[in-house]
Amino acid sequence: MLIVLRFDKGSILTKGYAIPHGSYNARTGAYRAQALYYKEIQEHLELSGTDYRDEALDYLSCPSLSSDITLRDYQKRALEAWRAAGRRGVVVLPTGAGKTVIALKAIEELEVSTLVVVPTLVLVDQWRERLEEAFGVEVGVVGGGKQLLRGLTVATYDSAS
Repeated sequence: MLIVLRFDKGSILTKGYAIPHGSYNARTGAYRAQALYYKEIQEHLELSGTDYRDEALDYLSCPSLSSDITLRDYQKRALEAWRAAGRRGVVVLPTGAGKTVIALKAIEELEVSTLVVVPTLVLVDQWRERLEEAFGVEVGVVGGGKQLLRGLTVATYDSAS
């Protein structure tokens, strides 16, 4: 039996196979787990030898990204630590130390569609400007009455949910 992983409304969904951290929904006939368990679910399927197809990461297309961003040594170390952690984690630095610059470099490195989620419309505008400036591409916005999805999109928490 081929198991298909799908992304649906913030969770990983599959029919006919119980997944780690998943619960069964009789109405949909599917198992659902929070998306934060995606990597663990993948690893479980691989280790158990289960035949599956992964459709959870059907990204929007992303333009080719390049920038002239140069990182400082401590920013490089933060990016290296993020890579070493499987490209997961939180960067903790003081205000003004360049967390946004590190994030821009990570986005450039991955070259996959990216959703930046922020708490306010002011930060939506700031992030949109930074992304457009860094990569020279049109950036989507979700929030403040706008709903334009692009390979790089910025949204407020409320609008993203």
